Amino acid sequence: MYIRKRGNKYYYTVEVRDEAGNRKKIERAGSISKTETNKMWRQAQAKADRAGSIDTASNISVEDFYSLWIREVLEVEGSYKTNTVKLYKSLIRSHVLPRFGSYKLKRITPRLLQNFLNEKKSSLSRSSLNCLVAVLKRSFIYAVDFGRFLSTSPAINIHVPRVYKDTPDLVKTFSREQMQKIFDKFNKEHKFYPAICAAYYVGFRIGECCALTWSDINMKKNEITVRRTAVYDSGWTIQDLPKSNSSVRTAPFGQNFRRILLFIHDRQEHLKKEYGSFYSAGNYVCALPNGEMITPDDLRYFNTWCKNNFGFGSFHTLRHTYATNMLEAGADLELVSKQLGHNSIVTTAKFYSHVLDKRKRLVADLMDNCLLYTSPSPRDYAAS
Repeated sequence: MYIRKRGNKYYYTVEVRDEAGNRKKIERAGSISKTETNKMWRQAQAKADRAGSIDTASNISVEDFYSLWIREVLEVEGSYKTNTVKLYKSLIRSHVLPRFGSYKLKRITPRLLQNFLNEKKSSLSRSSLNCLVAVLKRSFIYAVDFGRFLSTSPAINIHVPRVYKDTPDLVKTFSREQMQKIFDKFNKEHKFYPAICAAYYVGFRIGECCALTWSDINMKKNEITVRRTAVYDSGWTIQDLPKSNSSVRTAPFGQNFRRILLFIHDRQEHLKKEYGSFYSAGNYVCALPNGEMITPDDLRYFNTWCKNNFGFGSFHTLRHTYATNMLEAGADLELVSKQLGHNSIVTTAKFYSHVLDKRKRLVADLMDNCLLYTSPSPRDYAAS
C-alpha cells in the first residue's frame, strides 16, 4: 500500500534505489487530503524513477565527461559552426577543466558554477562570459537528457554576472595620417592591399575579406553580398555561413572602392597571364599573387607592423575606423549596423557610443537651424 492514513494525516511510500542498485521503501508525510497526498506520491515516485535510471557511470569525472561531450556533440559535423566549436573547446580547456576537471560530475552544484562565473568576470569579457554560460548550460543538459549521468542540471539557473565599469571601453581607430602611412607601406602592389581596402572602405571582418570572391560583387549596383567567411579547422577553409544570420548581407560601396576593385581585377588578370597554369582558380578578390586565398595568418604581419609603428592596432582596427568615420560623418546608425553585419543595432551603439555622444551636439545645433524660434520680449517675462 503506497498511501495510508495515520491520525488525521496521510502518508505515502516511495520506492528508490540505493547506490548498489537495490530497491528500498521510504515513507514520507503527505497532507490531510488524500487527493493531494496521492499527487505528492506520483511526483515523488516519478522523480525517484528518473534518479534510478541514471547511468551507473555517474561517478564520471568532469574531465572525462567533457571529452565525451566534445566527441559526441561538438565534433559531430553540422552540430555547430567551426568557429563556435573552436571557441567552446578553448573555454573548456582554459577555464572549465582547470577549475573542475578532477571533480566528479555529480558533485557539481549550482552554487559552485555561479561562484566560478563570478570569479571569471574580472578576467573575461562579457561576450566570453556569455559563451562560457552557454557551454555549461548545453553540456549539462546533455549530461541529463542524453548521458543520463545526472537527474537534474546544476546549470539551469546560472547567469552571467553583472559587470560594472567606471568608463566604457573605447574602440581605437586609425587617424587619416596613420591610414596614409598604412597605404604607403602596403601600397597597391602589396599582397595585403585588397584585404586592407575591403576592411577600411566597406567595414568587412578579416574572415569575410579572405573569403570574398568576384562572384560576390555586383559592379553595376556597386554592392557586395557577404556569404562566406574563412575559418580555421586543421587549416584555413571557407565556411558558407558567416558568424550569424545578420552577417549574411548586401553591402553598398562608393566610387573610390569601385576604382580600387577595378585596379585589383586588372592586376589579377595580368598575374593570371604571368603565372599561367600555376595560377589558382579560386576567384578570390583578396588573393596572393598566385591567386590563392590570403588567410588571417598571412595578415598577422599587419598587426605586428601597426604595433611597432603606432603602438596599437590590428586588422580589426580598420573595421572600427570605417564605422567611426561613417558615424562621425552623419551616417544612420541602423545602416552602419547592417553594413557591419551586427546582429543588433544595440551592439553597434555599444561599441561606438563615444561617437554618438559627439553627435548629440550636432543634434542641438540642428534644433537651432531648423526649428522656428520666437524671441520673448522683456514685457512677456514681466507679464508672467
